[in-house]
Amino acid sequence: MQLTKEQITQLYTFTRQHFVEWYDLQTELVDHLANDIESILEENPLLTFNEAKNKSFAKFGIFGFSDVVAEKQKALHNKYWKLVWHFFKDYFKLPKIIVTFGLIGLVYKFLIAVPNLNIVISSLLLICILIPFIFLIIKTNQSKKRQKITGKKWLFENIVNSFGGGFLFMQIPFQIFQVANTHNYILLNSYSILLFSLFFVIVGFFFYIGFSLIPKKMSEIMSAEFPDYKLSLKA
Repeated sequence: MQLTKEQITQLYTFTRQHFVEWYDLQTELVDHLANDIESILEENPLLTFNEAKNKSFAKFGIFGFSDVVAEKQKALHNKYWKLVWHFFKDYFKLPKIIVTFGLIGLVYKFLIAVPNLNIVISSLLLICILIPFIFLIIKTNQSKKRQKITGKKWLFENIVNSFGGGFLFMQIPFQIFQVANTHNYILLNSYSILLFSLFFVIVGFFFYIGFSLIPKKMSEIMSAEFPDYKLSLKA
């Protein structure tokens, strides 16, 4: 027995009622429930749709969909960081590695040449802290605007917008910034300046990957898996 469109719609409502707010995850659960309900009804055609639905839902255990949501979030976080690592490795292959070392050299020369080096480095660290939050605000507003139009939220999009949970990474410049301002100086020599140069270039690549490459790749992946997502981008 194949479920009707109305019954499929009811399953979407059912997943939302059980605290699954993400449309991409709702779709996967609805597909699973629909197949299971069809099998249940084939085995016992005397059952109603709601009875078969409840029987199928009972298989998820006392925590309902919560375990599935947690597992999916973990899987998508892993997927995000695999993409980051994939793109990041590209910058350590020829010819990009030459550009990488060139950028490190340029940043090093800039830091060596500037006066008030402590202030400059503190300012750069502060920028490294603020940029991800600005990105998050912009992307979150864009997502909310699309959600108002389409009525749909996307889990993978949320993970990308939150930098894959990578705000923990931003604790590094924050801690350095705190030390610099607490002691009113940073111990600087040619080696430490070189390390700062390396750090700023790596963070720059990380930002470029997180703000540009990953969102584009995410759009390709989501559009291929969910035609509704491609339509939502035009909203």
